[in-house]
Amino acid sequence: ALRNWGETSGREYQLALEEARRRMDLSARLGAEFIVCTPPLEQLGFDALHQGYRDLLQIGREAGTKALLEYISVFPSLNNLPDAVTVLDRCGDAEGALVIDAFHNWNSKTSLEDLRALPLERLAHYHIDDADPDKPALSQLDSDRVMVGDGQIDLHSEIAILKEKGYAGWVSLELFNAELWAQDPLEVAKLGMERLHELLDA
Repeated sequence: ALRNWGETSGREYQLALEEARRRMDLSARLGAEFIVCTPPLEQLGFDALHQGYRDLLQIGREAGTKALLEYISVFPSLNNLPDAVTVLDRCGDAEGALVIDAFHNWNSKTSLEDLRALPLERLAHYHIDDADPDKPALSQLDSDRVMVGDGQIDLHSEIAILKEKGYAGWVSLELFNAELWAQDPLEVAKLGMERLHELLDA
């Protein structure tokens, strides 16, 4: 991930871009098509993010890796799909695109209609996960994510919209759950693959 580009200025911002270039060069050497641009962890608001994201897109073009913007529901800066679309609009770069995340959609003010309205060319990667079945939306943290199918997110509707749009890109399981981390990684991966096939093939 690329960090510190959205909350710094002056020399610190230049250092953030230098680190971004280093990571993008490494990403390109590894053959990774995308790299994620993470919004500020503590800064309120997203009014200036389009400027930094525009710079990251240009660095990515030079390095050979595409910079993808991510919104994170638990951050006070960029935390929902409509605001992320606003950043792309202000950026004015046709290559601007998003990582969307089922958990962050559900845990923010993002609606299924917001997802339906997103142009396909602005959707580059999909993180899939589920939410703790006993906690309400807007109150959960990354660590509250559970295995796909064990939570309360309407994943079937979200997948149906992606299929309607013709999305044929990556779908990656992303779980920040200490209980799952403590289990055998291979067994967790097998279960995750089974659940994903059940959901995507439905």
